[in-house]
Amino acid sequence: YDIACEWLREIVRTEIRREPRTLVVMGAYQIGKERAARAVAEVLDSPVFVEHKRWKVLQLAGWGDVTLPSGKPLWSVDKDGCSVWLSPLGGLGHDVLQHFLKSTKGAFDAVVAFRPTGWAWAPRKMAAEGSAGCRVWAENDGATRIYGVPYSEHSSYTELQALAEMLRPTRIIPTVNSETQAGKERMVSHFLGFVDLRVDRERMDHYIFGKSQADRNGAGESAIDVLA
Repeated sequence: YDIACEWLREIVRTEIRREPRTLVVMGAYQIGKERAARAVAEVLDSPVFVEHKRWKVLQLAGWGDVTLPSGKPLWSVDKDGCSVWLSPLGGLGHDVLQHFLKSTKGAFDAVVAFRPTGWAWAPRKMAAEGSAGCRVWAENDGATRIYGVPYSEHSSYTELQALAEMLRPTRIIPTVNSETQAGKERMVSHFLGFVDLRVDRERMDHYIFGKSQADRNGAGESAIDVLA
C-alpha cells in the first residue's frame, strides 16, 4: 500500500491545484484504510473527520493517539476544520458527494472522493502512467469527482495459511468469491490441512481420531471460527 498512498498524495496535490477549496472524502469500512486517510491528511495538514462509532474502533485498534507531522491530531469527531472526511465506502456516489458539498455551506467548492480497493487495479495502464492511470468519474460540472485507487491491506495467501495453522480452527467461513456452495468449498479447500475436523460429526475425522480438545473442554468455549 506504500505506492498506493503515494498515488493518493499525488492526486490530492493535483486536485488542490485545480480547486484549492476541495473537500476530500476517503471511502472505508468499519476498520481499515487508516493509512490511506493519513496519507491524504498529511498533504492537507488536516485532521480526518470520523463518526463517533469509527472513533471508538480507531482507539481500540491503536490509532487514537496518532498525530500529523505538524502535531495536529490525525482524527476528529468535529467536521469544523477538517478537509478530509472518512465515509462508508459502499455509499460513495455523486449524489452523496453533492449532499456533502451542500452541507458545508460554502466552505468548499468541490469534493473529491477516493474508493481505495484492490479491484481498482488496472495493470497495464497504471504500470505505464502511475497515479495518472487511476480512473476518475466526474459529474456536476466537475464539482464531484470519484477516483478508484488500487489499495489493499488484505493478508497474503501465505499469511492466511500461517494464521490458520496457528489457530487450528474448527471451521472456516469464506466471505470472498463464495456466492455459491462450489465457491465456498473451493476457497476452504486451500486451508483444510489446518482445520481441526475432529469436532465435525459429518466428517470421518470425528469418528477415526475421536474427540478433539475442543470437545473435552466444551465445544462452545473452545471452538474458533475464522473469516477468510
